[in-house]
Amino acid sequence: MTTTSPHSAADPALDALVPHGRRWHAVAGGAAVVALLGAAWASPAVLRPSLDGGSSGSGGVFVPLTDDEVLVLTLVTPDAAAPFTLEAVGDVPGAHVVEAWLVTGDAVDGLSSSVGAPTDGPVDAATALAAVPDLAAAALPVRVPAQPGEVGLLVRWAVDDCAALTAAGPADPATPPELRLRTVIGTRVERPAPDLAALDAGLLGDDEAGGPCAA
Repeated sequence: MTTTSPHSAADPALDALVPHGRRWHAVAGGAAVVALLGAAWASPAVLRPSLDGGSSGSGGVFVPLTDDEVLVLTLVTPDAAAPFTLEAVGDVPGAHVVEAWLVTGDAVDGLSSSVGAPTDGPVDAATALAAVPDLAAAALPVRVPAQPGEVGLLVRWAVDDCAALTAAGPADPATPPELRLRTVIGTRVERPAPDLAALDAGLLGDDEAGGPCAA
């Protein structure tokens, strides 16, 4: 009868092979992760998402608010190969962001009509925003799907200094507001906001609609 020695399972030669194999699997797994990250880094669509101008080609709409504020809606189209997060909209010389939202679906059409409707003068922010459903869920920071189609970037601005806006308006290439984005792998990028016509007109004001800095 053949018997197995109780010490045979503890053969030093066999023991040496076990951690070596585990180390090899760990190295292989780490290499796979590095390869995936390398592929992601090589993809501009993953690491450099953006919000481009809307397909309609309109510059957006705005409505003057009370307290030297203005509400600006710009239609944009996300350009990305993976979901990303829109964290914030940066300020511009002479104005700062009070609140910002990214609205989708039917809210865009309703909001376009509401914000773009003629008014007799500035309205309060609560009235202007009352037509937007589920506004709290759309507040920045918000996750943006990779291919959601056209969405609406809605920003409530407060004007601090009309002279600064006049000297270098938000549509000036040197001073566009930056969109702060976070990619699916956690890196952060800043991209200039598109379609600045409505933002420029809204902050600087015009003869017809008025505005905080209208002459």
